Amino acid sequence: MPEFCNFSRQLAVDERCRADFEKLFCATDDTLDSLVCHGQTENRKRCSECAHKWEESKWAISWWDSLGKPAAGVSDGNYYWLGDYELCSQLRKEEKFDGQYCRVELEIPDALVEEGCPQTDPLAIVLGVCMPRSCNDDQLHQLIQDYSPYKTVIDCELDVHFSIPSIVVLATLSLWVALQISATFFSPESWIWMCLNIKINTRKALSTKRAPESLHALHGLEFITFIWFITAMVYNLMQPYIENVAFSYDSVPLVAAHPTNNYSYLIDGLLALSALYTTYLLYGEVTTVKDIAQVLAKTLVRFWPAYAFCVLFMWILFPELSSGPMWIHGDTVERCSSSWWKNLLFINNLFGVKDTCVDFGYVVSLEAQYFVPLIVLIYLARSRLFTAKVSCAESHGK
Repeated sequence: MPEFCNFSRQLAVDERCRADFEKLFCATDDTLDSLVCHGQTENRKRCSECAHKWEESKWAISWWDSLGKPAAGVSDGNYYWLGDYELCSQLRKEEKFDGQYCRVELEIPDALVEEGCPQTDPLAIVLGVCMPRSCNDDQLHQLIQDYSPYKTVIDCELDVHFSIPSIVVLATLSLWVALQISATFFSPESWIWMCLNIKINTRKALSTKRAPESLHALHGLEFITFIWFITAMVYNLMQPYIENVAFSYDSVPLVAAHPTNNYSYLIDGLLALSALYTTYLLYGEVTTVKDIAQVLAKTLVRFWPAYAFCVLFMWILFPELSSGPMWIHGDTVERCSSSWWKNLLFINNLFGVKDTCVDFGYVVSLEAQYFVPLIVLIYLARSRLFTAKVSCAESHGK
């Protein structure tokens, strides 16, 4: 019988981590040993020992069963072998094995690539593994790297607990909601409290009435573009996790697939629509440098707090809201810890994806970066037009 137990004692990890691996592999040995005497009724003592050993160690079968395995459709792009997340969680709940769900990414080079040619995008197979919770990511990465011929990346599930920053954010949100409820039920006359009134704000937000000078067609185009953009983004984000990924490549030449495959160009349309509407509203209103400052300050006060909340939410609260085989957001936490300020300063689009916090924040940054010069251009266009009219009037007068 295989001696898993002896193998676990040779692992290059710390004592606690090795002890958990030893518990797992020794239980595997006991499970295999207990199967040897199946059907041997002549030795009752041996059978009793085997039955007892089976009851104590059969949980190891669940552990092996929880591991990710090659599934159907590998040649069709099914490279996510996630295993059974619930089995790993169940072993922890039953206190059989204190495990944590981890995703191990194996970067497998293409065998057809000629030797000496750099490969920037190797095939990545994602494997779900139930690892001991006592082992940190560095130990597990080194352990897997010692026995794997491929480059590996490991990302383990974070402990779902509310940290001090998340408690502070939740307390602030609770206070904000309490203020809104108070302003709604007590209805103070102050304009500040009216701004917090849920009834008033809901009525205005859901109202279909628009001012006569509003460009209704423009609003409709923006709405359709946003729905289109969100749908295409969801479609592209889910592709790595489905079994038949190859179908998306087969559909690339089809005209019907262009709206989802080339959805990034919608950003250009949204920026153009936003610039047109801003120019339509503010042309003639921005006539002095003071007007420029007021427009920028008003826009910043109205928009920046909500955007700052989105950044805080993605950084602090989002990773702790749930759990699951695909709900591992250690990368998001690390990126936001060092890059949150780039989003708040609207410069995150000048950096790489791995150096920013909120993934969709590049759209917001582009909007902000185009908005500032647009206001200045509106002011210059208006002032130059006024100067031209005055000059023409003077020339006609002469």
